[in-house]
Amino acid sequence: MDSFVDTIFADGGAPVIVLGIVTILLGAVESFLGYRIFKIQVAIVAFLAGLAIGISAFNAAFGIQWLAIALGVVLGALLGWLSMKIYKVGVFIVVGSLAFTVAFLFVHNGWFGLIAAVIVGVLGVLLTKHVIIITTAISGGSMIAGGVAILIWGASQAAPLWLQVVSVVVFGVSGIIVQYRTNRDAK
Repeated sequence: MDSFVDTIFADGGAPVIVLGIVTILLGAVESFLGYRIFKIQVAIVAFLAGLAIGISAFNAAFGIQWLAIALGVVLGALLGWLSMKIYKVGVFIVVGSLAFTVAFLFVHNGWFGLIAAVIVGVLGVLLTKHVIIITTAISGGSMIAGGVAILIWGASQAAPLWLQVVSVVVFGVSGIIVQYRTNRDAK
């Protein structure tokens, strides 16, 4: 008979449990506080994009790893700062990224995800508050579903489609309601 500790570590163990819990918590924050934390998310995504692009480009150009990292950090900081100054561009990038992720998770087609990203990104610019609330709530619901799947089935196996859809609908709609109620006066 296996001990409790052996059981926990048998299928990925404590790290998988922590991953599932962290994913659920981040999903809840995204689903219920998405509009309030959106500017911070925009800056983080822009920084990470600049960092990744900078490291890749500068490493290819110069071949010096430490220089590529340093220049990538500078580019990431610049893009993060710009995203705060040029907010609508950041809205397009982050809302489009969230739409791509959710669309790709359900359809598993890159072109469909890209089309969804462009459409939702443009809508995000035109209807900023509403699209941010809806996309962050649905994205957070999707993260919660992923976290629950990790806790139940482990990190290597996806949840059944019915559970993903139910979780996204329940947590997404709940997040939309909470965000609209708590952000009535916000523009």
